[in-house]
Amino acid sequence: MITSNDYYLIQLKEQVNFLIDACHFYDKGSFIQAKQMSAVIRTLLKDNSRNKQTVSLLASLGVKKTLKFYNTAYSAKDPAVLLNLVGLLRQYQPSSESDPMPIYIPMLDDTNLIDVQWIDFDDWWESDVIVCKDTDNNFSLSRKKIILTMAEQDGGVHVDNFDKMDSIYKGIITNTANILTHVDSSGNTTVIKYLQYALVRQIAHEVITTLRNVYDLFAPYNPTQEYILNDIPKDKIIKPFMIALNDGDLSTRTDNPLSGERGPGIVAPPGAAYFRLEIK
Repeated sequence: MITSNDYYLIQLKEQVNFLIDACHFYDKGSFIQAKQMSAVIRTLLKDNSRNKQTVSLLASLGVKKTLKFYNTAYSAKDPAVLLNLVGLLRQYQPSSESDPMPIYIPMLDDTNLIDVQWIDFDDWWESDVIVCKDTDNNFSLSRKKIILTMAEQDGGVHVDNFDKMDSIYKGIITNTANILTHVDSSGNTTVIKYLQYALVRQIAHEVITTLRNVYDLFAPYNPTQEYILNDIPKDKIIKPFMIALNDGDLSTRTDNPLSGERGPGIVAPPGAAYFRLEIK
């Protein structure tokens, strides 16, 4: 006879295997698979306090509050700009386009800015991983906001009325809320694409790593940047970064966030609508 826990474990195996498949397709260049990822992560993690029938799968298993979640993001005190989880690749060459384009790319495990690698669910889910504070832009995004907005408004499980979509998320996907603008050596500016997709792919990597640390249930998981890089060396990826004032780069989780000394501070230009990053 199957017990409720047996049933939930079967569901967990199925859902995470869906997630792994979507990740592998993403890593081969199908970035829209992020929408499938958002739907699975929502199933795994979302609880609805107003509807007792809506219970996350990890809550049904009784592990959501006790699991330590794999964290690939750097935490900071009041940063002016914080770009976590993703890096910038200058010359991605999609098969359907003649010219290379700048895109955001999930970092997987290739980042050196981690202060605390395993954290409680609420801290992982609710803490901001994207921050942009200046005269014209003042927004932040948590993992929760990214996942649930993509899932519930942008096609993961539902497509909402465009005019009623979350304004921060809409700004990201319409490129009206730019954290960075790519500027080439000739001074030409280009929008950097796929931030929302890269963020969800990286969050999926964290979720899979978290669950594989506890359960031996899932299909092989082989994350890679190699297909997206297409022979571009990994050191060409601009890694996550932060612009903070005074001691704002100190972590909210620990007083000793980096293995080495803090580098020189960078002050955000006053009144900037976005920050320009020139890569030669």
